[in-house]
Amino acid sequence: MDENTASVLTDEFMRRMRLPEELRSTEEERANFKAYIAGGDVFLSGVACGQPIDYISDGLARELLYNWVFYARADCTEKFESAYLSQLINLRQRAAAGVLPKAGGAGE
Repeated sequence: MDENTASVLTDEFMRRMRLPEELRSTEEERANFKAYIAGGDVFLSGVACGQPIDYISDGLARELLYNWVFYARADCTEKFESAYLSQLINLRQRAAAGVLPKAGGAGE
């Protein structure tokens, strides 16, 4: 995932979590979110058979990443897989079938 995509997702996820503006603007909290996003990307790419994922154009992947960040922020990523198992299976099946939008496409 490139830096621009990580920044776009950071902004969106912080807004969706309704964080106050003063928290969204701190470099420390933005760095935390980018770390959560990077960790979620590694996890979800593994689920997707090692394929890079375009989170800008793939709604399912974007929602999974958002929820990963939510769980990571609460320090309970160990519960993520069981909570989103059916969506993770869907992501894997789409990757295996070759219908997952490729990262680095028009959305990135």
